[in-house]
Amino acid sequence: MKLLIIKLIMIISLAGIAMGMDRLLGYSFYQSIYNILFPFRVMKGAEMMIFFIFVLLWIIDLFAEILKHKKYQKQP
Repeated sequence: MKLLIIKLIMIISLAGIAMGMDRLLGYSFYQSIYNILFPFRVMKGAEMMIFFIFVLLWIIDLFAEILKHKKYQKQP
């Protein structure tokens, strides 16, 4: 229960910061809500490319850890 409340507080505070930044940039209230609910539609092409590179690097690192773990399990 404690973790759920902490996660909820973090989500609300991060959404509030994002909404405040959008409001400071001149977006309307509804546009800032839209930006929070659909973040991938707001991204530009270069930002999307960097996002996919980070995801690809994370997947490569994950596979490397799995292979390393399997290698150590096979050794007697």
